[in-house]
Amino acid sequence: MKFQMCLRSSGHLDRIHHITHKFLHITNSKEDIIQRDFPDIAQQLYNHNWLGERPILAAKNKDVEDLNATIENFLPGQLVSFKSVYTIMNQNDVVNYPTQFLNSVELPGLPPHNLHLTVGSVVIMRRNINEPRLCNGTRLAVRKMMNNIIEATILKGKYKGEDVLILRIPMIPSDLPVDLKRLQFPVRLAFAMTINKFPVSCMDTYTSLVRAWANLYQKALN
Repeated sequence: MKFQMCLRSSGHLDRIHHITHKFLHITNSKEDIIQRDFPDIAQQLYNHNWLGERPILAAKNKDVEDLNATIENFLPGQLVSFKSVYTIMNQNDVVNYPTQFLNSVELPGLPPHNLHLTVGSVVIMRRNINEPRLCNGTRLAVRKMMNNIIEATILKGKYKGEDVLILRIPMIPSDLPVDLKRLQFPVRLAFAMTINKFPVSCMDTYTSLVRAWANLYQKALN
């Protein structure tokens, strides 16, 4: 009851919307969700209108990571791994932060240490690079990959269809006890995304994996 009152006071439960069954499909399989949202993805790989209109939304980062990794397995072509490079700003800290530890640190807002991409991968920018074209939140489809450059096509917005180049850049996280730089492409996979970070209003079609999210709200309403 306290949690329900908290949600109502926050404005999230001021109105209750009833969704008819024709809009719902219940499944326990990630593969079934992927097949429904990205059917025949190997054949639709270069249809950027199709790719740009069908993200899967999930409540948990772990679900997003699993879905993105699974979808990439359906893509033809070779999967390429781009690993970040760290630089410790203060040389006195080098001995306290070995490379193995730094490689294991995954921080919100930063790309992963080991970024797996292939031609056709849908990614999202995590930094403002060349506004307004390449800004935080821009979704793109990968066209070509080189060691330090990714060629990609913008999927949505005013610059939809434009080809751009994305470079590896140094990024400095602010929530670590040590000053360091991570050199990496400023992108993350974005076939699936978290609900709270995605502007649903800009999409015509989307699938929501609401396993944890729906259960939470259902308990609050009961």
